[in-house]
Formats: sequence, structure tokens, C-alpha cells
Amino acid sequence: MGDTGTPPKIPDKFRHHNTLHDGPQWQLKFLFVCAGFLALCFVASLPRLVRAVRTRRAFTGLLGLRATPAQKITEPTDYAPVIQEGKGRSGTAAGSRGYAIVSTSSSLAYWRVPKTGLNVGQLSLVLTYVTTVLYCMIRNADLVANANRAGFMALAQLPVIMLLANKNSLIPLFLGPGIGYEKLNFMHRWAGRTIFIAGAVHGVLWIKSRLKWGRPIWGARKSFTGIVTLAALTLIVLTSLRPVRNRVYQIFFGLHVMLYSTFIMGICYHSHHAAPWVIPTTVLYTLDFAFRLYKYRVKQATLEPTDGQLTLIRVPSLDVNWIAGQHVKLRVFFTKSRVFESHPFTILVAPQGTSCFSSSSPSGGLILGAKVAGDWTKALNNYAQEFSEDGIPPTVSVMLDGPYGGCSVDLGTYETVVLVAGGSGITFTLGLLDDLVGRCVNLGRRGGERTRVVEFIWYIRDFSSFSWFKAMLMDVAQLATDPSSRLDLRCTIFVTRPCEPEDITQMPGLSVLVQKPSATTLLDGVLSWRSSAPSDLESSGASSIFPPSSSAEVDPAATSAEVEGLLSEEGLDNKDSEKDVIVGESGGSGRAHLPGGVGVCAAGPASLTADVSNAVTMLSLKRGLELGGVDLHTEMYSI
Repeated sequence: MGDTGTPPKIPDKFRHHNTLHDGPQWQLKFLFVCAGFLALCFVASLPRLVRAVRTRRAFTGLLGLRATPAQKITEPTDYAPVIQEGKGRSGTAAGSRGYAIVSTSSSLAYWRVPKTGLNVGQLSLVLTYVTTVLYCMIRNADLVANANRAGFMALAQLPVIMLLANKNSLIPLFLGPGIGYEKLNFMHRWAGRTIFIAGAVHGVLWIKSRLKWGRPIWGARKSFTGIVTLAALTLIVLTSLRPVRNRVYQIFFGLHVMLYSTFIMGICYHSHHAAPWVIPTTVLYTLDFAFRLYKYRVKQATLEPTDGQLTLIRVPSLDVNWIAGQHVKLRVFFTKSRVFESHPFTILVAPQGTSCFSSSSPSGGLILGAKVAGDWTKALNNYAQEFSEDGIPPTVSVMLDGPYGGCSVDLGTYETVVLVAGGSGITFTLGLLDDLVGRCVNLGRRGGERTRVVEFIWYIRDFSSFSWFKAMLMDVAQLATDPSSRLDLRCTIFVTRPCEPEDITQMPGLSVLVQKPSATTLLDGVLSWRSSAPSDLESSGASSIFPPSSSAEVDPAATSAEVEGLLSEEGLDNKDSEKDVIVGESGGSGRAHLPGGVGVCAAGPASLTADVSNAVTMLSLKRGLELGGVDLHTEMYSI
């Protein structure tokens, strides 16, 4: 047979686009972008991680809570620091010029964007992630003719969303203490939404194509499994919205697990291209689950109801292997109907050997505070009150999973520390205060702690709440007054209702004010001493960070009616008053000029953390270089 010549070449406009080859290529590109971004984050957080490793705080709690062996239990000692004062181990302590420049230039990331629940830094991450996914999904892709690219991009995000959800993920491990799963949860939610967008584009366009060409939708297995998978994904997104999480969290959690399992099974039946992405995702979840099983601790705990609003949970057999600000998932076996419920609670004490608490915790160990805020915490408080006998709290079995999270800033590297709490947010800031004072006094600043000034601020509705942690605050305040501590601790409580005289406590460095200042006013008051000469401060003897121009002083011997009458005469408003009521005030020490950086931590409702975030942003932009850098960590007490 003769040669027929070269076969004709199909013009590009008639050439069929091979989406099954093109899609995996864009999946890999997306994966490389994510890996590169994580590498940049790791490099940026390396100085903080190195310091955490050198101070042995980086991997504390990685293997779970534990008890100190009997032969290793030591009492706090009084010895001088082994590291030159004012120099941290990392060599990048707050207060240096370079550190101040970096801190100030990045402070805009703290600004909370209205109506979003995110700050500028978080919003930038979300926009970058969504833009990357959309670019990989639509670049040189005719989605209307063939929507496979969108389906491939939905699959590519499965390992990412699992890494962001796992409690024992590699991401928090390499970013250093304080960057836990709860800090990455906003990215987990948005990654889930982008998976939904990609899956919806893929599914809707394929359904439209089949309808256009008269092909059945429900007949073929591929179409049926695709619709079931998309339906499960849609329900996951809808049931994950904030109103659902806030009102019926346990139902949300159960549906989340069940619907995710349905989604994974459906996607595997829908496409054989899912296996390379589903298998790594399943492995990541299995490893996380196995690690959590290893960290589970089942112990005996006592339930101490301080009143009808708070229950202290003490676990004396666990006393080390966590850092201040970390939390645990707690399951209490006190009723059969509640055994499957677990809730997160912050550890409000420092570990054995560091903690300042004595009278408040005679048996030592781990302490959690459960404020009555729902059915479970109310039932727990009722149980504790009902089964208490002659002042002896009941003992129950508990299961703890953790610790997780923590504070992302090492407060010991700052010469000025400001701790702000709203309501039950004190469980976070009190643990930080206990740890910081303990490191400076009990441990003799052996980690190079530079802290000189600590402002502890607590917003409460009623001064009776002070009784919850009165003994603990007294322990810390008494220890901080030791001349060898070289600490100036000030505690300020802002009350929005008249206080009862019997609750007034003479505590070193305590000021109580019937006022609710904004965070900007708060920080300006805390740092106003920087513009004054030390001699002026010493001679003034002022102990309050808010010296009142026309304050009403409360006599501790006054009756409740007299207190309310005094408040009425002075025209004090519970929320917006510009006047102060100083209670139990004691003389404070003078403060020297300390340009060694400012560390701010805020915990409480969203309104408080947003207010503090915006105030820190403005403070850093205005005075960041002067103050040696201003850093922030927030804990929002909401779901």
C-alpha cells in the first residue's frame, strides 16, 4: 500500500480540551502555593519558636498533662536569675529598635474589620486563599463546557481543611506556642466555604450540561453520587453558620461529623480521582485521633461551687506539662445524659513550682473555672451544690483532652504587660498573671524575664464576681509585693453596678472603679506614666492608673444603702460615667521609664477583644517605636 502522507492536524479551536490531564496539574500548583506559604510563615515565626525552644516552652503539653513524680517535687526557691537581666535567650527581646520597627509595621493586622469578625491580618489571609483557589479553578478553563476543573480544586482542598481542623496538627507545632487549632478555625471555615463554591460550580454546571443534551440526571451512578455529595456539602456549610453553632452547638457538632463522613464516602463513589486526596486526608484525621487518645486523661476531680454562677473543677493529680493560657476539653461523668458532652475550659493556674497560689489551692494541681452560661454548666453547678456535704465538695470522674492553644506572645520578654479580661475571660488572664509573677519571683527570672510593670484589668457586672478568684488574686498580689520581685503589679476592677461593702477587700495594689472606659482610654491611662518623670510619679504616690478628678471614696464600713446613696449623689452611671469610685486603694510604687516593649493580652466577649485590638493598633502606630514595640494576643470567648 502506498504512503498516504502526513495525517491532517486538527485545528486548535476544534481540539478537545483534556480536563482530566489539566485538572491534576492545577491541583499540584495549588498544593505548591500552600506549601510555600506555610514555609514563609514558619520562617517569620522562627525567632519566636527558637526562644520558646530555649525556654522549654515550645513543646510543653505535646504529650499531654501529667503529674510530677514524688521525688521531683520542689518548693519554689529564691535565687537570682542565671541570665543577665533584660536580655532574653533569643536575642530578639522586645525593646530593640529592629523589633520595634517590625512590631509597629505589622500592627495594622490587629485592626478588627467591622461586621466580619476578622482582623485585617485574618481577612488578608482569607482573601489570599480564596483568590488562589479561584485563580486555579478558572485560569484557562472553559467551565461552562467542562466543569471538571472546579471538581478537581474541591478535592485539592481536602488535606488543607483537615490540617486546619486537627487539634494535633503540624501547623500549630511549627508556628510556635499559642497558634492552636482554635486560632486557625476561621481559615478552616473559609476553606470549607471555598470547597462548597468549587463543588457547587462543578455540580451545577454538569447538571445544566446534562439537561441541555437531554441526558438523565438520576439514572447514572456518577450523577446520583455527585448530587448526594453536593447535598451533604451544602448541609455542612448551612449548619456551620454562627447562629446554629451558638444556639445548638452539640447538634452542630454531631451533624458536622455525620455529614462529613457522608461527603467523603460520596466523593469516593463519585470519582476515582478522589482517592489520592481522600487517603491523605483520612490519614491526617486518624493520626490526630490517635494522638488525642494518647493525651486523654481520666482522673478524679472535685467540684467546688463558689456560688450559683461558677464552679471550680480541681484535678490534684495533674500538676505539670502545660503553659499558661492553654485549655483542655473536659468531659465530666456526673449524669448519664451528659457523658458524651465535652467543653473547652482554660487552665487558670500555672504548673507546679511556678504557680503563686497557696491558700486558693492547698492540694495543688490543675484548676478549671466553669461559669454558668448554658444547660451543661448550670447542671454542673447544681450537682456540685446538691452533693456538697459540710463544705466538702463532691468528687467525680473527669476526662481531659489537651492541653491546646495558649498565649502567642511570651509576656516575659516585655517590660510592661497589660492583661485585660471581661467576665469569665479572667480564667485566661489569671493564668497568665500567675505564670508571669511565678517566673519572676518563684523561678528567679531564670528564663531572662524582663517584666517590671504588670497592669491587671478586669471588667465585671457585679463586684460579687470578685469572690470567685479573690483568694487567688490575693496570693499573686502578696507575692508580687516581695521586694526581691522587682515587679509593680496593679489590679484594677471596673464594675458596672454598685458593689456591696462586705465584698470590699484590702488587697495590695487593688483599685475598684464604677466605670466602663474604652480600651483606648484604658491603654492611655496605663501608659500615661511614660510621659512623666519618675520623680513626679514617686512623689505623687498615686496608685490608680485613672486618677479621678472628682471621685467618690467608699468607706469599707458603709452600709449597702449608703453606698448606693453615695453613687446616686455623685450621679454615677453604671456604664458611661466619667467619674470613678475608688475602693480599697493602697499606695503604689513609683515607676521608672521602661522602653522595653508592651505586651497586651485580652480575653472575653467579642466586643471587648475587638475594642482592645483596635486600641492596640492605634497605640502601636502612634507610639510603637517609642515604647519598644506593642504586641497583642486575644482570646474571644464565643463559638
